[in-house]
Amino acid sequence: MQPSREIVAQQVQQDGVREHEYCLSHGQLNISRLVRNKGLNTLFNPSLQTESKIIKAGDRLTGIVSKGKVIFQSQSDDEAAVSPGHVEVQVTHSTLTKEGVRVVTGTDYPTTFSHELAGVVMKLGPGVAGLAVGNRVVGVHADSFSTHQEVPASLLQKLSEGEDVSEAVSLLVPYATALYGLQTLAGLQRGEHILILHSTGTSGAAAIKIAQALAWLGRAPARLSAPERLARRL
Repeated sequence: MQPSREIVAQQVQQDGVREHEYCLSHGQLNISRLVRNKGLNTLFNPSLQTESKIIKAGDRLTGIVSKGKVIFQSQSDDEAAVSPGHVEVQVTHSTLTKEGVRVVTGTDYPTTFSHELAGVVMKLGPGVAGLAVGNRVVGVHADSFSTHQEVPASLLQKLSEGEDVSEAVSLLVPYATALYGLQTLAGLQRGEHILILHSTGTSGAAAIKIAQALAWLGRAPARLSAPERLARRL
C-alpha cells in the first residue's frame, strides 16, 4: 500500500493545480466531485500574489472571519446611489458584542459580527429627512466592521455638539435591549413599579436609568450587580 503522503502527492496535485477539498481515509483519497473544478479552487484558494498596502483614512475596508480572527480586506469603491431612506456612513467607531464574539469564534452561525456604529454621514438617499452630510451619528446595523455602511436612516441618531461618541456607541445595545423590553414587550406605563433582578449586567443598569428617566418607580433587590449599583448612584 502506498504511503498517504505519496497518494496525496499523486492525486491532489494533478495538472499542477492543488486540490484543497479532499478526505484521506484508509489509504484512499476521497474527493466530493467527479472532475476537478479549477474555477471553484480559484475562488476559494487564498491568493499567492499578495501586495503590501498602506491603509489611509477614508479607504473602504470590510472584515471577514478566518480561523477565529477578523481580517480586513479592500471593499470595492461603490459609486451607486444610496437606496431610498438610507444613509451612507463612514464608520469611525464600532463595538464587538457578545453575539459578535460568538460569530468570530465559530460558536454561532450568523455571518455578521458588528452591530453598533458611529461615524459621519457621507451620502443621503432619497426621502431622508433630519440628517445632512457631515452629521455625526450613532446607530445599529448588522455588518462586518465595514468602514462604509449603508444604514436605514431610522436606525441612526444624530449626535449633538459635545456628545461623547465613544460613550454613545458603547451604550446602544444595552439601552436598546432595555427599552425594547420595558416599553414594547412589557408595555409599562408611567407610575408603574418594575423589578430589576441582580446580575443583569449593562442591560439591567440601562433599565434602571430608563425607568428613572420615564418616571417609572424601579425596585431592585438588595444584591445588585456592579453596573446596577453604579447606575443608581448616578
